[in-house]
Amino acid sequence: MSATTTTGPRLARPDEAHELSRTLAAAFFDDPVMHWVLPDPRRRRELLPGYCGLDVLDVLDNGVAMTTTDHAAVGLWATPDPPPETRGHDDATPTTATPKGYGKDATPPNDRAALTSELERVTEEYHPAACALFDLMKQHRPTTPHYYLALLGTRPEHQGRGLGSALLASVLTRCDGEGAPAYTESSNPRNIRLYERHGFEVIDELTLPDGPPLWPMWREPRIEERPS
Repeated sequence: MSATTTTGPRLARPDEAHELSRTLAAAFFDDPVMHWVLPDPRRRRELLPGYCGLDVLDVLDNGVAMTTTDHAAVGLWATPDPPPETRGHDDATPTTATPKGYGKDATPPNDRAALTSELERVTEEYHPAACALFDLMKQHRPTTPHYYLALLGTRPEHQGRGLGSALLASVLTRCDGEGAPAYTESSNPRNIRLYERHGFEVIDELTLPDGPPLWPMWREPRIEERPS
């Protein structure tokens, strides 16, 4: 299969949820955090598509889901609520790598009982670990309105072709146009350099109980100066 069939970031459609979930499951099969949540390889292969599918369905309903022509790569973004204030090009206010309210329980109120039930449904015997991961990330989600990159993954056979970078850039351009910051957690140290190339900075290190670390990363929007 040629690389040309996989290029061209585009918005995903609701009827592609199954393919998006399978791509993310393949991309995250060897992820250190997924090893911790779903330690048995056979069960991980069985359960990971459904686990990723929770984010896929949520973002298709409420966010921005990006993919490539043949679903070789997928990026899932939650959008700001409320929307960020539009910044002027002459704003000289210094920015910081640490967002306002970082480290607080910053996500909107939700029905945790319903979420726990859904996690138990898709992760079965591993739902306590899945809930622990969710709680750790939720407790450190910034309060500053931002675009949240929930998942970004490329199928192993298509990695190294710049597909993930292209999906990132397609939404970060929108962030810059709106003057909106972005946030993510890198669960694999190999991906930190990719995010840094796109303007993210590591702002912390979180550790799961007897598990691997995650690196929260924050990106201030890049504001182009208008010619004088």
